[in-house]
Amino acid sequence: MNNKVIAILILISWVCLLSSARSYAVSGSVQSQDDYIFTLTHLRNMRIVIENFGTDELKTHFDKVSQLFQRNAKEFYAQEFSFFDEESKKYRTRFFYVKKEMSTLFDKMANIYLERGKEILDSTTKQSFDILISYGRQSNLVKFFNKEFDPLNDIKPYKEKEYHFFHDKEIIERYLRHGYKTLNNAKRIYTDPDLLLIKNKEKKTSKDYSYLINRYWRVISDCRQAKQYGIEIHKILKVNEVTTILKRYQKNLVSLDPNPIFDDRIPQEFKVDANDNLKLIHSHELQRISKVKGPSEKPQE
Repeated sequence: MNNKVIAILILISWVCLLSSARSYAVSGSVQSQDDYIFTLTHLRNMRIVIENFGTDELKTHFDKVSQLFQRNAKEFYAQEFSFFDEESKKYRTRFFYVKKEMSTLFDKMANIYLERGKEILDSTTKQSFDILISYGRQSNLVKFFNKEFDPLNDIKPYKEKEYHFFHDKEIIERYLRHGYKTLNNAKRIYTDPDLLLIKNKEKKTSKDYSYLINRYWRVISDCRQAKQYGIEIHKILKVNEVTTILKRYQKNLVSLDPNPIFDDRIPQEFKVDANDNLKLIHSHELQRISKVKGPSEKPQE
């Protein structure tokens, strides 16, 4: 009787061990599948970011991350969902170190986007606030808009091409408000105590790296939105140049907005940001300028 009980207990133990192993295999495969999709998606996102704003050092780092992903993807395709990490002496899911390197790269790029966002918005403020002051409803210039004008004896205290600011000032103010608010939200995410706590952890988990990457990507996305507000302000400030621009590039008004590379209302140094906001690679878009302007005319960078 006792022998039978022992045999049953041994059998139950083996069943539990096999179930545990099978459960680990299933969870490992699911985790690897999730990590595969996660890293592949963010590598695609990062490629555009790196192409547009990455330094040579960051581009080299991105290439290393891509190669690391490729090596692990091959093992993933072969159903090798985990590996023994000699450094930590434990098993890791397949894309652990890919996410580790990606988080470092995303951190650096998020900081670059914060700087770019501030630069673009700040480049609009002087002229924008001059307009808000000069063309407000209570400003002195408003009185001249409804006043009878004698072309022989009177002199207009404003330029006719700037009359549209009387109507557009509210849009400019709204874009400034939303732009700086969105940029500040991005800063808060980047300096969030919870993010910094995980960032400074000596030993991070796979979930920690996923959290960091997602938060840094949110910073980049918010900065793109903030930069777009600044770009739209530049387009309002130079709205009278549209006709000249259309003739220069032989374009129509409908095709101008989706193609910022041709929109010279945007300062040349910020066209890369306008293209990036549309997830376009700036160097590729510059080649389109060459085709329109001809080989003898170098595209502006």
